[in-house]
Amino acid sequence: MDEEYDVILLGTGLKECVLAGLLGVAGKKILHMDRNKYYGGESASMTPLED
Repeated sequence: MDEEYDVILLGTGLKECVLAGLLGVAGKKILHMDRNKYYGGESASMTPLED
């Protein structure tokens, strides 16, 4: 993967999601990553399904 990003955000909790939204509206190219298999971090409201 040889793409370039303006910002790399680690985590998909509430703060990171709001920040990603604001940066995206400002025209920034963002790579948003999380170590979990689901989106939302500690703020996730659903239990992820087992594989």
